[in-house]
Amino acid sequence: MSKDCEAARELSALRSLLARLSCVVYRTSCSAGPRRLEFVSEACLAITGRSASEFTAEGGLRFEDLAAPEDREALAREIDSALAARRPYRVEYPVMTPDGRERWLCDEGRGEFAPSGELRACEGIVFDVTRLHQEAEEAKRNGATLRLVLENAPLILFAYDTRGVCILSEGKALAALGIKAGAAVGHLLREGFRDYPGIIANYERALAGESFTAMVEFAGRVYQTQYCPLRADRGEIIGVIGLSLDVSNLRQTEQALRETEGRYRQLVENAHDLVTEVDADRRRVWVSPNYRTVLGYEPQELVGHSVFDNLHPDDRAHATEAFARFLDGDEPGEVFLRARHKDGSWRSFEATGGVFVTAAGERRAVVISRDVTARRITEAALARSEEQLRQAQKMEAVGRLAGGIAHDFNNLLTAIRGYGDLVLEALPPGDSLRRDIEGIGEAARRASELTGQLLAFSRRQVQQRRVLELNTVVSGLDKMLRRVIGEDLELRTRLDPSCGAVSADPGQLEQVLVNLAVNARDAMP
Repeated sequence: MSKDCEAARELSALRSLLARLSCVVYRTSCSAGPRRLEFVSEACLAITGRSASEFTAEGGLRFEDLAAPEDREALAREIDSALAARRPYRVEYPVMTPDGRERWLCDEGRGEFAPSGELRACEGIVFDVTRLHQEAEEAKRNGATLRLVLENAPLILFAYDTRGVCILSEGKALAALGIKAGAAVGHLLREGFRDYPGIIANYERALAGESFTAMVEFAGRVYQTQYCPLRADRGEIIGVIGLSLDVSNLRQTEQALRETEGRYRQLVENAHDLVTEVDADRRRVWVSPNYRTVLGYEPQELVGHSVFDNLHPDDRAHATEAFARFLDGDEPGEVFLRARHKDGSWRSFEATGGVFVTAAGERRAVVISRDVTARRITEAALARSEEQLRQAQKMEAVGRLAGGIAHDFNNLLTAIRGYGDLVLEALPPGDSLRRDIEGIGEAARRASELTGQLLAFSRRQVQQRRVLELNTVVSGLDKMLRRVIGEDLELRTRLDPSCGAVSADPGQLEQVLVNLAVNARDAMP
């Protein structure tokens, strides 16, 4: 009786131990026809979601019955084939648990044979390999992604062991070097790169445990290369692995950009136009160096200050409005404004520009201002000249008109003087009318001289200059001037006996005196 109790305790302990294992332990009877499970450990519930009794009951399930219907026959055939050949079997297959989760199971076992060779039973274990399958699938996906990258991106993936022998050489960028993928495997690094000591030095740095990035030039190409030590599971260095990105085109683009930047910088710094970069707050961010020569300011004096600070007060309103439209994307066209020079003078400018967005998303404006001060002065002088030309043309037209009138009037005066002379000849010497007729003749003579002046103004008569006594000219005009200024004004002449003679046109000289007298009369209260 004690032996039975001891056996029962041992069996209970064994069952408890088997239940705590992370796998299902089973035994299948094969002596009475098809395989039938006669023992399944309690871990079956945790792994398959089904109790052990569902497998050990009469007509119960086999583990391969948990697989998809289309997989069951192939699994059973593989197990039966291994048992028939007296070799262990191992099968993996996905199953669906009662709660709808997919799991991968691995069934490993072997047959138990009688001395006669008859299959009596098989024993094995079933364990969950879901995580392993997930990791394998993830590795497969990562491998496919890496393969896709290596086949399409300008990359080279390489690895060398501690002896410098290539153990990996893949990537699309190999084609640019005329090398096929894998062709370098088995070749020594020091032989292949003997003319490139920098590459050998990089390999030795990584083999010493350093991870770094280096720019590598090889066969006319430029590569940005990441070097890392290749480590085994325990961390010991077993080689070097690296990834090279072909940046030759990028390097050429960067060089072209630097050249273009230098070219435009030279243009901006040497151009006479002012270039100003302005932020959204209307403050100068950068100004061209020629502010120094055009407006007298050092660039650092202006950066950070409002772009409107040194504008003429009368121009600020329309400049502010134009700049607001400008930042909003409208085309303000050319804006004319005046800016104060450091010496206090005002310069005229014609401004235009464009808007751009920085890498940080900030809208900024570039304003280009051309100094048009000299042009404005020239335009103003030209406008004055044009006005003077118009006045000259008017005067020319007036002169032509005056010349025509003077010519016709002179003809009339000739007739008046002629008839006056005839009357004087007909009158006796003491006749009282002679004085009046002589006055008519004198007035006609002076009128004739006036028409002569008009003809001279119109360039139709040449001036008749001769030596004149000024006192004589003034005395001769006394009577006429009294009639011109009127009887209510008194005219006095004061002649200087020492006054000399002048060379002048008598008509023009007399006209000057008449004009003086008339202007004096008109100026009196």
